[in-house]
Amino acid sequence: MTDILTLLPNIYTTTPQLRPLLDRHSPAFDACNITTVDLVTLDPRTICQRARISLNDVNRIVDAVRDALNSETLGPAVVAAARTGGGGGGNGSGGRGGGRGRAGRKGPAVGGTSGRNMAALGRAQGFVAVGDDGVDGLLSGGVMTGSVTEIVGESGVGKTQMLLRLCFAIQQPPHNRSAIYICTESQISTKRMASMLAGLQQRQVPGWETLSLDRIQTAMCQYLDTLEHIVRYQLPVAIDRFGVGLVIVDSIAANFRVDDDDDDTAGGDSNTNTTSTTPKPKEKNKGRGRVNKLARRAGDIVRLGTCLKEMAVRKNIAIVVANQVSDVFEPYRRPNNNHDRPTFPSTPSTLPSSSRWPPGYPSSSQDIATSQIPSTAANSADDDILLTYDYQARWFTGWGDVDETDEALAAAAGKLKTPALGMAWTNLLDARIALVKGTFGRPVRGDAATGGVGGAGDTVAAAEGEEGWEEYTRRWMRVVFAPWAESGVPLEYEIWEGGVRGLKGRDTNTDG
Repeated sequence: MTDILTLLPNIYTTTPQLRPLLDRHSPAFDACNITTVDLVTLDPRTICQRARISLNDVNRIVDAVRDALNSETLGPAVVAAARTGGGGGGNGSGGRGGGRGRAGRKGPAVGGTSGRNMAALGRAQGFVAVGDDGVDGLLSGGVMTGSVTEIVGESGVGKTQMLLRLCFAIQQPPHNRSAIYICTESQISTKRMASMLAGLQQRQVPGWETLSLDRIQTAMCQYLDTLEHIVRYQLPVAIDRFGVGLVIVDSIAANFRVDDDDDDTAGGDSNTNTTSTTPKPKEKNKGRGRVNKLARRAGDIVRLGTCLKEMAVRKNIAIVVANQVSDVFEPYRRPNNNHDRPTFPSTPSTLPSSSRWPPGYPSSSQDIATSQIPSTAANSADDDILLTYDYQARWFTGWGDVDETDEALAAAAGKLKTPALGMAWTNLLDARIALVKGTFGRPVRGDAATGGVGGAGDTVAAAEGEEGWEEYTRRWMRVVFAPWAESGVPLEYEIWEGGVRGLKGRDTNTDG
């Protein structure tokens, strides 16, 4: 219990009547080693039995702690409104609220799931549509306001195209608001935005008369400190001044990766002048420096993500961030017998590497090897593998849990990737949308080959009349997790002048 004032220094301001209760029961909580986390996670009756204090006092202390936590995220005004208005929190909070009600607790409470209860917010949640029937149907209406949504994928998959389209979608009815676009890697492509705007005006989408580049505010942040300063201090003022309904960060991982590269020698460079006769202290300090760097990086991620999440809730705006991915490699496993040994072509081929594999499969031997990771883990008899991060990560990263009946999608998603910034960042998200692409090959006649890079991809052709090999790219979009949309359903899409659009039922797509 001694950590409550450290975690919630303003708890006496939020609930002044809590002071005599804490003064009276702090020795009992300390003797039973009951912390603030126990107060918000354990059943009040369990705390009552352990501390040997009345259930009424336990409920009052737990309510005060929950109100203080909600005040940190939602603000005191929202908590006060929920306390006086009811908000349905006591009956809609699931097991926690039900258990306390059966224990004899009376009176309204700030219900909900960690401060995300929609009734407590007291405002209607809206959706920012992408403008395509297929994509909006996959997202059940678009991107929800009051939430942080991540669009993750490798380079060239169309993340920026989707973000640019959202900048114009927020200007259309019923929103009629502006957007803020924060770049961390390179300046926003004004030429691409102008081209997209001209196409929307030509098709006369709803609200096309009011669409303008002037309603998209941009900022360039090449360093993490600059990004944190803008998000924490300048962004709230800009949201109120320009009537912003959408904030985009492209991309969230760039500054963290640059900061990690700049500090690559942290902990070790301080011993540069150490003589060669004492190498061990240098290695020890280098390892300690790396640990400190990772800990500092995790703290920066949580601090930035929490700030974005609080702003999305308080301002009721949609915050969409783009994220990068990293490759995932299968750990080395010594084969037990010849049946476990992977087979690869033993003789070199005069055709490109992609031509050695039939259409519908990855175009390189590395892709074939990595595509076996899910089946390798799933077929293992060792139960410990089922509890590892590598096995469970495929259900919240977007790669590795696709339906294998679609051979093309299974081959593309089989090249396992993992979103940057790890679980520390994933736990701060409300939704994640994964964009997956795969390169496939098909034979073409020499007289049909274009040579070089064309609209269909790379073509390697022999003489006229002979067979060549053409590579082409296919892209899929799927919701990994979101409280408002079904997850795991893939949608094949393409990049065009209007952003992205689904290929299924393309003739019925609109930009409304």
